[in-house]
Amino acid sequence: MTRYNLSVLGLGETRWTPSGEVKLPSGQSVIYSGHEEDGANHTEGVAIMMTKETRKALIAWEPISSRLITATTGE
Repeated sequence: MTRYNLSVLGLGETRWTPSGEVKLPSGQSVIYSGHEEDGANHTEGVAIMMTKETRKALIAWEPISSRLITATTGE
């Protein structure tokens, strides 16, 4: 992300379950949405990777399904 000067990056086929947030050692954050069922296969999944600054501007996020996630940011 730094190399291409991106503050937000959408990811598909992440295959993570169920849904949550991970802070990377680089300071970037990843919010993700996958299957919610117990024992679900690690298939599908979407995520949004963001810089520390963008994470601070994040107001809310919602894992809709294993194919859809929403994020709302302020200024």
